[in-house]
Amino acid sequence: MRRFLLVLAGLTAVLATSGVPAVAATATAASCVSAAQAEYRRTFDGAAGKVTIRAERALCSGQKQAFSLVSYTAGAPGTASGQFVYDSAGATITSSRRSVTLDVAVPACFFQVNAIKGTGVRTETTSNTSPYGAANLLDWYAGGSTACTATPTVTFANACDGTFTATLANGRSANAQAIFVVGERRIRLPAGGSTKLRGGKNSTLTIRASNFTTYVGTWGLPDGPCAAPTQPAPTRVASPAAAVPTQGAVTPGPTTTSSAPASGSGGGIVDEAAYGTGPDGTAPASATPVAQATSGMGAGSVLVIVLGLLMIGGGLIVLTKVIRSIRST
Repeated sequence: MRRFLLVLAGLTAVLATSGVPAVAATATAASCVSAAQAEYRRTFDGAAGKVTIRAERALCSGQKQAFSLVSYTAGAPGTASGQFVYDSAGATITSSRRSVTLDVAVPACFFQVNAIKGTGVRTETTSNTSPYGAANLLDWYAGGSTACTATPTVTFANACDGTFTATLANGRSANAQAIFVVGERRIRLPAGGSTKLRGGKNSTLTIRASNFTTYVGTWGLPDGPCAAPTQPAPTRVASPAAAVPTQGAVTPGPTTTSSAPASGSGGGIVDEAAYGTGPDGTAPASATPVAQATSGMGAGSVLVIVLGLLMIGGGLIVLTKVIRSIRST
């Protein structure tokens, strides 16, 4: 009996160390859900522009679900038409973040606030049909007591340098902020407010305003005259001859005898007018100074002298033969 109790105690210990964690792990895995299967509770205060969303069960690792809250200036109360985005916020529930709270500003005129699944916030809607549909729209609220009278304007001014400036403004009598959408950027201006955007060279600036008007700016010639661009003063570049140290004066004409280099002009440098130059700018070893060529004899003169000497020599030989012939007779 005692041995049986010991065996039973051992089995209990084994189950305590191996079976229980397995059950616990199974229970933990079963307690999480995918984002598609998750259910969410929310606390929505449309008038204040606030919503809190909480997942009923934790999302499993790697799962996530994004939510957005967006406010619009609106047309007639209770309709979807005439809405233009005023403010938006977004957050994501994950396996480590079970709830999120979103806040947006609401305009001081007719407005609508929508809480939606996802991040696909619409900039505007001119239809009475909900832009989000039943699948993504979680809650909505329409409020306000007066029509929105924001008066957004956009004007462009061209500069002479090829750039332009867009001036965005809202009328002083507006009861709500004017909204301008430029790419991913959203600009809100209070009554009487203004700001400027700069357009670069060869660029186009597209602005969508809350009056449901699109303004497109590109550069054009300014209304007033543009001053001629200031030209830089011409740079005086020394001629190649001036860069060579000055030699003695060279007399134009067939005679190109050069004199000795002037004092202080870099002695030893030969004027190119007197000496031929090789590819490296120096006088070739076979070059003969023109001055020596002028005072000596050229190749033609030497040839003439040689021919003369040959003729004289030939004449002497003929004369000698004639004299011998006479003596022999």
